[in-house]
Amino acid sequence: MDRAHILRLLENLRSADNTLRKSAEAEYESIIQGNSVWMMCNLSELCAVTDSAPTMQMGLVLLKKLFSSKHNCFDVSDAQTQQAVKGLMSQVLGKAAFGPQRGLAAACVSALVVKMHALGQEWGELWQSVFQILENAESDHQLKTICCEIIATTGPSMASYFESHTGRLVTGIKNCLADPSVEARRSAFDALVNVAMCRSIPDFAQLVPLMLQVVQDSLNASNWDDAEQLTGKLADGVAHAPGLFAGHTSAVLHGLMEVASAPSV
Repeated sequence: MDRAHILRLLENLRSADNTLRKSAEAEYESIIQGNSVWMMCNLSELCAVTDSAPTMQMGLVLLKKLFSSKHNCFDVSDAQTQQAVKGLMSQVLGKAAFGPQRGLAAACVSALVVKMHALGQEWGELWQSVFQILENAESDHQLKTICCEIIATTGPSMASYFESHTGRLVTGIKNCLADPSVEARRSAFDALVNVAMCRSIPDFAQLVPLMLQVVQDSLNASNWDDAEQLTGKLADGVAHAPGLFAGHTSAVLHGLMEVASAPSV
């Protein structure tokens, strides 16, 4: 099967024609049953080089499933193949950070990170890049956002890893919470709460005032949707990581009440 065939297969998998789509699904399942490693490698390469948003989207959806615990194509690959796939996925992240596939790319890479963690492997190059971006306050807000999305998604499975890198994580989250971009601040909110829900890390408490300020800024700017979403995440954090908010109870309650009383929330 050449590149053109794979492209046609992905196109047919997106088809509105039920018969054509089901035929493509059957063909795809047959391929991965026979050689899932080959498909993983080809999809990774295709996502890294394509300029087609629909092609990248379908490729990432399929890769995310291949990186899940239900498949072992990455597990059984040799070290050279694993390294090649990681390199290609790093390229995908660099491209997707500035486009509509950012969230999907972050989810796909996160699935691979969690897979590797379960195998006793750590993706050192990725985390070095993530922390370098987050620790630099001048980093592009879109890069900060995709890094926080990866942390938010992997946090529940890798809380112990983040605990061992508390200093770097606190610095990075602090930079994102102070970023003018609403996207960066919201993703930092998610990252912090998702890790804190799984592991009590005392150093995180210093970030709570910044979290509350993010909510206040949204209210002051009349960004009701943002304020509502952030408050929902704050409420989740209070429910599942109460220790994080110890000493800030009054401020948290005040923030929740202020959002609840906002005219458009």
